[in-house]
Amino acid sequence: MTQKGNVFAGPRCKFKIEGKTIGYGTNVEIGESIEYTPCEVLDNIEVAEWVPVSYRVNFTCGSIKLVNQSLKQQGLFPNTGKSSEDHLLNILNSGDLTATIEDSKAPYAVIATITGVKVASHNFRVSARAIVGEDITFVGTRILSEGEI
Repeated sequence: MTQKGNVFAGPRCKFKIEGKTIGYGTNVEIGESIEYTPCEVLDNIEVAEWVPVSYRVNFTCGSIKLVNQSLKQQGLFPNTGKSSEDHLLNILNSGDLTATIEDSKAPYAVIATITGVKVASHNFRVSARAIVGEDITFVGTRILSEGEI
């Protein structure tokens, strides 16, 4: 039987990038996938083998939009620059980040570490009588789970 108190829940979760908690995060969704291509050969109606051809990591985060704390100001998304050349260089020179999902309950534990992280897109929405939320989409290179960290 599973020991009580081991259920990981949102109030226990800390989502960090480069060791800094994402302010007022509301949700995070992480996915990893392996793409397999069928090896189909003559004289065989079945797939002879499923060949792994790619591994992908992506995740999204929702957060409350905070004034004067944009992703660009935090160095998480490249600045636009004064020209298209500046813009391109800012994108090309943006480094990889590391993200973690952590359990704040003692004893402290890292649930997942995502390496090679880059912010792929972000958007926010403004509605009457609502808190402004921001959606951020990330890509990464690898996810390490609890047993791998």
